[in-house]
Amino acid sequence: MSNETKPSVIKDQNYIRFYSHSLIFYFWPLWLISIILGTVGTFTNIKDTYTGTAFIFFLLFTIFSTTVSIRGLWVILISLAFMVIALILNQVGVLSNLFNTISSLHVSLDSNFYFLFGVPLATMWLFVVLLYDRRKYIELRPNELSVIEEIGEGVKNYDTMGLAFRKERDNFVQHWIFGFGSGDLIITASIGGHKETIYLANIISISKKIESMHHILEKRGQ
Repeated sequence: MSNETKPSVIKDQNYIRFYSHSLIFYFWPLWLISIILGTVGTFTNIKDTYTGTAFIFFLLFTIFSTTVSIRGLWVILISLAFMVIALILNQVGVLSNLFNTISSLHVSLDSNFYFLFGVPLATMWLFVVLLYDRRKYIELRPNELSVIEEIGEGVKNYDTMGLAFRKERDNFVQHWIFGFGSGDLIITASIGGHKETIYLANIISISKKIESMHHILEKRGQ
């Protein structure tokens, strides 16, 4: 399972901890919207077919945008390709027919479906994010970086001398919309005279976290 990370800053200004989270973290819009639609449907008893169609497309969009990472130049190239294809289809009259076909789709989803989908997903999300994922974490102190793979397992300790890190933020949907201004952090650290790279994906408010890391490392040697 691929892991994602969400940091938690301890009140101690000389200490910061990052928890590693699974990809399911980014599925929170799905269970939240499902529960909202299920609740609204329960009280209104209305089956809106357009809402059902929109939900299916939103489901597909969320799965694609959170599991497929399109980075760097590929974002521009794919966007331009879609624009060119859309212009061509519009000129030959295919685009309007496609929109008419989509608008004619009627997917009727009642409140039972939304609850059946949203509640189990929310339960899994809470279990994984709040409990299961906390078994792995990374700690930074002025003179030491520690990587804990499993609770009760061994710990890798790195010297912060020569520690280097950089952020990457190039997935708009994942980092800005679903990740609350998150980004990826790549750390280069030394252990036993050898350099190792530590990759931490989707850290929330990454700019503030990097600022905190700089503040901690300024106290190195004290």
